[in-house]
Amino acid sequence: MLNLDDITLVASTVACYLVQSDKIPQHTSILSGKLYVKELLETEGEATFRTAARMDKSTFRKLLSYLLATTNLHDSRGVQADEKLMIFLHTLVGFSSRQTADRFQHSAETISRVVHEVAESFCSLGDSLFVKADPNAVPREISDNPKRFPFFQNCIGALDGCHISAVVPPHQEAVFRNRKQFISQNVLAVVNFDLTFSFVLAGWEGSAHDGRVLTGAIQNGLPIYPGKFYLGDAGYALQDHCLTPYRGTRYHLKEWARGGRKPQNYQELFNLRHSSLRNCIERSFGIVKKRFPLLQSMHSYQLAFQIQLVMSCFMIHNFIRMNQGYEDDFDAWVESEHTSTSDLSTDAIESNNESAEELRDQIAQAMWVQYQHELEKRGGNA
Repeated sequence: MLNLDDITLVASTVACYLVQSDKIPQHTSILSGKLYVKELLETEGEATFRTAARMDKSTFRKLLSYLLATTNLHDSRGVQADEKLMIFLHTLVGFSSRQTADRFQHSAETISRVVHEVAESFCSLGDSLFVKADPNAVPREISDNPKRFPFFQNCIGALDGCHISAVVPPHQEAVFRNRKQFISQNVLAVVNFDLTFSFVLAGWEGSAHDGRVLTGAIQNGLPIYPGKFYLGDAGYALQDHCLTPYRGTRYHLKEWARGGRKPQNYQELFNLRHSSLRNCIERSFGIVKKRFPLLQSMHSYQLAFQIQLVMSCFMIHNFIRMNQGYEDDFDAWVESEHTSTSDLSTDAIESNNESAEELRDQIAQAMWVQYQHELEKRGGNA
């Protein structure tokens, strides 16, 4: 005679059998992933496509052609290359694997395989999508502006760190927790004044100091040219290759907007113009985060893969800037939303460099002389 435990076991076995033999299909939409991408590409509404792909149709097609020609990305049985790229972009927008699987009518395993394949395709490009600054040329944004030229003629870009959301195992959370008390990776980037990135280093712990990350960047290929410098904020030490603002003096543009008064000395004038020129990197970080919300709420991938996703976002940003030909809604970003390591740290690890201090003073004092002349010509209104 069966006892209660035997009856329970039999009932469970029968229930499992019934569930397995009568599965309810999860992907029942008549609009498959292939048809969904086809519809997006053929629709007359450009805004609908930009919302889904984060770029216009022409740029999407160019990016797809570029990846097909330069990487191992290819059509496979059941998933064509254009659908693979759209699935990847869908992930960068922040949709979960389950949501993406439902939208494209594929299994979670297929979605995972596709996302990894496309990420590896981008990473196989190395630095080919990063726009290297020409150390022998003066950027137009400097040469065409008398407030910046000739003072910043040897500047080849702006650098800064940006905290990107990260998911790490519990035993690593302490080192990845930044001063704002959220888990992140500290990503250092150098941006050109046209808002394209020339260098990106991802993967550093959120607690890592700016100066330490910069040293790591130099060791990992950040180009340093004699006589040339990047603009950095007060989180970095003043060095020949990194020109920083005067400390203890108003710096951020928001401070000047609130203050409503003109610079009172050469340090304030230098900081104002330094901030105005360096603002390009804050804008660029903001655009990338707006375009790809995954960077603000990362999913639970392996850390190495999270780094690949971050690098892919910066590469795609550059491709869009170089090929789209116009600014879109994601470019309309306000500085007040930016969060970078400059908000988290103001003490540099290294001491300032004497030759760099002399260079900064020379630039600032020359600016001040020009500024005073302009004031005189305009009757006191600069």
